[in-house]
Amino acid sequence: MSEPKQPIPFIDPQSLRKLVRSGEKVVIVDVRAPEEFAAGHVEGGY
Repeated sequence: MSEPKQPIPFIDPQSLRKLVRSGEKVVIVDVRAPEEFAAGHVEGGY
């Protein structure tokens, strides 16, 4: 696997909420196991 072209930012849930509510377009990559995803995830996520 190659290295990313730019660093991938990590943010806390509160900062993500502010970013989404601001109207900023974001891409969220959830890398948890299916069981963890089923326990709770961002609305509309799949």
